[in-house]
Amino acid sequence: MRDYVQALGINYITASNKQEFDKASKLFLFEERTDKSIVFEVFTSPEDENDALYQMYNLEKMAIPELKRRIKNVLKGEGPMTLIEKKYKASLENLNKG
Repeated sequence: MRDYVQALGINYITASNKQEFDKASKLFLFEERTDKSIVFEVFTSPEDENDALYQMYNLEKMAIPELKRRIKNVLKGEGPMTLIEKKYKASLENLNKG
């Protein structure tokens, strides 16, 4: 693919691991804009590919239980604001005692 893309006058970037991807993605995303197109080819292992596809297809299924848990905690008075309020009240009580 690289030879074909380069023969067409298109910039070609590739990555085969996380370090290469991090470096190449900066070129792909943040390089100065030019009139030249870029092809960014990324090679992954079958295990990583399957894991990523599973996560994408099941993202909604995985998020709903977490959202339900957070909503229940807020309704029960255990959400982040309740914790802040409890700490604030405890601080006020300590100030009033002293």
